[in-house]
Amino acid sequence: MRTSNKSMLLDELVIGIREAFNRNEVFLDLDMYEEDPLLKQKDMIQKAILTATPEQLGKMQEMLQLGGIDNII
Repeated sequence: MRTSNKSMLLDELVIGIREAFNRNEVFLDLDMYEEDPLLKQKDMIQKAILTATPEQLGKMQEMLQLGGIDNII
């Protein structure tokens, strides 16, 4: 049988530990949140457009026109 030796701790200490845990539980959320892949891709495209040279923007416009997407700019 396993035990955490709680019976060896003072009741006040156990209560204090529980209260401290409850106060700080919000900071213990360890769930990993994944960024939405579409939102991430959108951000990457926006960054590429904002940092592109005029030549690169021209190539992007050509690619969009070849893909059937006209009148964007």
